[in-house]
Amino acid sequence: SEEVSHKAETLPMVNPMRDLKINDIDFVGAYEMRREWMEQMKQNKCHGCPKLEQHYAIADVGRRLRMTMDDLKFGLSDDSLQLMPEFEARLALLKSLGYIDGENVVQLKGHT
Repeated sequence: SEEVSHKAETLPMVNPMRDLKINDIDFVGAYEMRREWMEQMKQNKCHGCPKLEQHYAIADVGRRLRMTMDDLKFGLSDDSLQLMPEFEARLALLKSLGYIDGENVVQLKGHT
């Protein structure tokens, strides 16, 4: 891995506008934005951190917990209750067609 990263550092970067003659304005803008982001990332103190993988795992757990909290908040909100009449209408339709019984259990007719 060190050998690969060392080789990558010594290889010259291809400039798509100069070397490949790409002049599309959207591409050039996206390329310049990416180049700037890469430079910012190199300057970030996290870029060379030996515990980067551990820090990423911690941040990922935090992100997942926030997503779970958002889902729970939605489940308790008035917005989720607005979906209830549509859900009940669908259940009533499935019952009338015989796909589920009175206790909302899928019947043989409802299996694929």
